Amino acid sequence: MREYIAFSRLMNFSRAAKQLHISQPTLSNHIAAIEAEVGALLVDRSTPLRLTQAGRVFLENASGVVDAYDRAIEMARAVGQVELPLVITSSGDSNCSGCAFAQSITGFLADHRNIFFSQMQSVAGTAFDELQRDGVDAVMVCYRSQEVDREKGVAFLELKPTFPNRLGVWMDSCHPLAGKDKLHWSDLNGQKFPMGITVELWASGVIQMLKDHGLSFETSIVSQPGISFLSAYEPDEIIIMDETLAALPFISAPGRCFRLLDEPDACAKTFIAYLPEKVSPALRLYLDYLETA
Repeated sequence: MREYIAFSRLMNFSRAAKQLHISQPTLSNHIAAIEAEVGALLVDRSTPLRLTQAGRVFLENASGVVDAYDRAIEMARAVGQVELPLVITSSGDSNCSGCAFAQSITGFLADHRNIFFSQMQSVAGTAFDELQRDGVDAVMVCYRSQEVDREKGVAFLELKPTFPNRLGVWMDSCHPLAGKDKLHWSDLNGQKFPMGITVELWASGVIQMLKDHGLSFETSIVSQPGISFLSAYEPDEIIIMDETLAALPFISAPGRCFRLLDEPDACAKTFIAYLPEKVSPALRLYLDYLETA
């Protein structure tokens, strides 16, 4: 089409071929191929050369097609140039499903095609420390926001859950609490809670939650979180997690059991933590999306 348009402006095969940096026979053959596809002559090759009526109609429409194609290229390049990165970190094994976060980010990205999203594993002990890492825009935090983070200026936006996701306790079947169908906060007083060394954000959220309920407790550090729960934790230790994880195979393994907390506020919560003075353009769009969703 570009070759035909160039020829139509010059009405000279030699000059048009030179301008297009192709040979004259190539240009003539390409136009002949178009004529064969159209089924009509586009160029009256008598002297002087002129476009036929079909040639003039084809030129008008071909010009519109080429112009539309060029605009599409320009628009795609413009979008590519303003592609915005969004980096959110979370614990590698948070013991919370993160369903609310997964659904929110999926919906957000569907509406914002120019956002390049990446999720990194957290390595710091608090949300504030995590937000000091280069390139990190926000942090996904489960269960409770830490007061120490708020004191340092970290803001927390709670995600709206699609359904109540209750908390419970996973433990050895021989644990004293395993004999109860449902547990209360008071049952957790004085218990032992192991914390994985790679899940500081989750651990700090659980600790804050226990403190909020005035409970005393013991914590220990284990180096193998995840499905190695089966070997990493002692029979007298209990793990807080949300009910969506109770369906996983290793949770229902022989010798282990899961009991729900029968308390009105025992629901898994998910927060997006960020520093108001360091909100990137992509994060601003995501926060606005969360507030209006």
